[in-house]
Amino acid sequence: MSMLLEQENAMLRQRIAALEKQLAAETAHFDDRRYRLLADNIDDVLWVLDLESSHFTYVSPSVEKLRGYSATEVLTQSMAEVMTPESLAMIA
Repeated sequence: MSMLLEQENAMLRQRIAALEKQLAAETAHFDDRRYRLLADNIDDVLWVLDLESSHFTYVSPSVEKLRGYSATEVLTQSMAEVMTPESLAMIA
């Protein structure tokens, strides 16, 4: 009987671990969707920059009001095109 209980406990632990992993993935997906909803609908410009390539990986749509370029266009621009010469000198 003890061996049977150990096997059942092991199976339950595996199932609990699988459920915890699934819950974590669903929570992360929900957080991503909530962040995207916020970022895509605020007036401030949010951006994410890849430090290795110095290119944007995300720019919020509100950038068009500020700069006259769509978010898609800004994603293709270099840091020199995006920043003033004075600002660029501060980070170089």
